[in-house]
Amino acid sequence: MWLLPLPVIWWTALLTAGSWIPGKALFEQLSELAAAMNHPFSLCWTGNSVRFLLLFSLIYAAAAVAAVSSRKNFRRGEEYGSAQWGDVFRIVKRYQDQKHPTQNLILTQHFQMGLDGHKHKRNTNVLVIGGSGAGKSRSYAIPNALNCGDCSLVICDPKAGATRS
Repeated sequence: MWLLPLPVIWWTALLTAGSWIPGKALFEQLSELAAAMNHPFSLCWTGNSVRFLLLFSLIYAAAAVAAVSSRKNFRRGEEYGSAQWGDVFRIVKRYQDQKHPTQNLILTQHFQMGLDGHKHKRNTNVLVIGGSGAGKSRSYAIPNALNCGDCSLVICDPKAGATRS
């Protein structure tokens, strides 16, 4: 589709090259071009023809690249958003380490994330915040410490409650 206007571009380049006279002022060059436009099919090959063909082709290519790169990604009919709830089982397939189930952080009952950060490009750092008696150790720290026994985990336990459990 982008190649269809090229013959018109080349015709304009050859017409301009035929009317170009080196050393003349800009207004004289424009009057020569206007005179050449009166006889549109009187094209001639000059020493400047190759230069003008390349110049006009490069200008056209730059304009085509600018037009393609400035296109916006419009989604007609979804002006007010297209957010959807994620499917847990589809997300688990992407992030869970299926081959090594002991190499996963247990985040929820149905969601585990593999510790291989290079595979899924996600940060595996977790900060668990809650008041006393909220079940931080019981529901997160101890299950992950038991599941990831051969992994390096840093668990800050100031009262040593997890150590006694």
